[in-house]
Amino acid sequence: MPQIIHDHGHPGLTGDFLVATSHPLALRYNDRSPLESHHAASAFELLAARPDLDITEGMAREQRAAFRKQVRCTRPLNTPATTSTRCKLLKAVALRAARR
Repeated sequence: MPQIIHDHGHPGLTGDFLVATSHPLALRYNDRSPLESHHAASAFELLAARPDLDITEGMAREQRAAFRKQVRCTRPLNTPATTSTRCKLLKAVALRAARR
């Protein structure tokens, strides 16, 4: 699901630009991953407004809570800082594999 909602409601600007220009999304989310926070929030708002689209319907309350937590924890993986960290990690793994 995090992959499905990624970029939902994207304004076509970078998160850094939103923060630098004090865009309403940056202000709403206190400059912390404004795009990722917006994607998750707007997708869950859509599901609440359109029960026919709600893939979490039928889940137990605990399952829904776990699902929302998973989405919240997964979304920041696409920020520039974590992307850079993941790239470095992948390079290190590839170098180790090449040495074997």
